[in-house]
Amino acid sequence: MTMPNKTTTYLYAGSGSAVNATTSNGNTKITIAENTTVNSSVSVKGTGATTVTSDNKGVITINSTNTTYSAATSSTLGLIKLGSNTKQSVAAVTPTNISNRTYAVQTNDSG
Repeated sequence: MTMPNKTTTYLYAGSGSAVNATTSNGNTKITIAENTTVNSSVSVKGTGATTVTSDNKGVITINSTNTTYSAATSSTLGLIKLGSNTKQSVAAVTPTNISNRTYAVQTNDSG
C-alpha cells in the first residue's frame, strides 16, 4: 500500500521566493507555494507618498504620508491660496470670458 503524497500550501510575503523576506517598496510580493514550489505571486506596490514593505516574518507594512491642510489665506497656502482675506458678503457675479480680466479667489462670509 502506498501513501498519497501530502501537499502543503504556504502563503509568503517577500521577493517572490518560497520564504518570507525583507523587501523595499516595489519589490514586495505575496506568493503562494505548494511545498517549496512557487505557484504564483502578485506584486504589491505603493505610489507617490505610499510605500509597501515586508519583513522576514511575512509582515507587510503599507505606509503613507498623512497630509493635512489648514485654511487658506492671502499669505498661507491651504488647499488654495486666497487672492484676498476680504470676506465676500454679496452674491458672486457670474464669470465672463472677456479677455484681460483676472479675478481673485475669496471665501464667502461663512468662511
